[in-house]
Amino acid sequence: MEDPLSSPDDSTLESSLLNPPTASSRELAASIRDLRRLLCVTVALLVLLLAALNVYLFHQARLMRRQASVLGQQIEEMQKAIDDYETNGVPWMDRFSLELRRFADAHPDFASVMSKYPLPASPRGLTAPTVPAATTVPTAAKPAPPAKK
Repeated sequence: MEDPLSSPDDSTLESSLLNPPTASSRELAASIRDLRRLLCVTVALLVLLLAALNVYLFHQARLMRRQASVLGQQIEEMQKAIDDYETNGVPWMDRFSLELRRFADAHPDFASVMSKYPLPASPRGLTAPTVPAATTVPTAAKPAPPAKK
């Protein structure tokens, strides 16, 4: 038999390259079958891995949505507390500071306390109380105690 690589015939060269003389067709079929089986197993494992990843990511997304909902509720509660502070607490503190300053102006003996604990010149830019001062309601005169006999 001639060496297939040295023959000038192209068909012989192609057949020798497609069917190498060292491997039999049964061995090649078995190798191809093994490769197909390996590919199928690899694809199945990849599908399982991706399914597990999707389940994990779904769980994480659900957890994040719950946490975002809780944070949203906490933000609303904090905003209510801040609004309450700004509408009720700040005007009261400003009014108190202004009244304290007026008291210090009217009573010079209180100046030592004011010098020890100085207040800002004008609380938040206010010069007069924003809410009218509470008016005193006249109380009825107490009845005279009953006369003892």
